[in-house]
Amino acid sequence: MTDRLQLIFETQEGLMEKYHDIEALNGFHNFKPETFDINEPYHQHHIKSKAWCFIEETGEAMNEIKNFMVADDNYMAKVKEEMIDGLHFLTELTITVGMNYDQISDFELQPGEADYLHQLHNDGVEILETLTCRGAVVESSTG
Repeated sequence: MTDRLQLIFETQEGLMEKYHDIEALNGFHNFKPETFDINEPYHQHHIKSKAWCFIEETGEAMNEIKNFMVADDNYMAKVKEEMIDGLHFLTELTITVGMNYDQISDFELQPGEADYLHQLHNDGVEILETLTCRGAVVESSTG
């Protein structure tokens, strides 16, 4: 059975293949991941562009969380949409620089890294719980 991460990578690779020629015909400098060269200015620009798109989509998701604090009933669907958009750009960036599903899935954490990631997760949960509490206060004070 294919896991979700593998499916994400396979789907993104298919999209990249599908749109490569279309983007080239529209004047966008595009290249296949196997030709990626970090020393090539056009490739550097492409990577920076994808990284910026990821940051932009993540910022839009954060903005939707802020909207929750003012009682937007549809905020979670909007947050998911923006996070999926961000994942799309992050996955394309990962593939473009030459990493694939197998490299990601075989990655092993060094001693102590798992504890660090666990703490980051706990901090994130705590932040979301705080936002939820603030959202409830905003909702009750405006209602």
